[in-house]
Amino acid sequence: MTRTKDLLLSALFSLGAERPWERITVAALCRRARIHRSTFYDSFEGKEDLLDRGLTAHFDLLVAGFGAGPEPTMEGQLVRMLDHGREHRQFYHRALAEGGIRTLLGEYLVRHAREAAPGMDPGLVRLGAAAILEAFSSFVAAPSPEPAAEVARTLARFLAGGLGAKD
Repeated sequence: MTRTKDLLLSALFSLGAERPWERITVAALCRRARIHRSTFYDSFEGKEDLLDRGLTAHFDLLVAGFGAGPEPTMEGQLVRMLDHGREHRQFYHRALAEGGIRTLLGEYLVRHAREAAPGMDPGLVRLGAAAILEAFSSFVAAPSPEPAAEVARTLARFLAGGLGAKD
């Protein structure tokens, strides 16, 4: 991502931790990012576009493992996702409770799973994405969550066993 997009995404995380989505304005995002509104609109159509494309690009980096190794494992991807959730805990705790970001993140997880396992039954893909989303949501809502590596290991075993099982 570019510097401007990084600044805007950072502004989104900080404002989203402070106030509900509907009270976040483009003007507030620009003030927090210290950029001009025209710069914002050079990259995004509105705050929804920033949310969608910004979080998608951000999560693409997380699940890719920042280039760490040729084949990132599911467990490693989950650890990075949970660590990211812990880093932006207030934002995700509020945002996932409100629903809009929950839907966006759920759709992202389904798309990612379909790309990672193109032959998997679509119902199982949605089930796995829902399990990851619920674990992530519970993790960021917990006052003292378990270590990310432990949660990721348990979730990865559940997903591999439950979704990989044959009749």
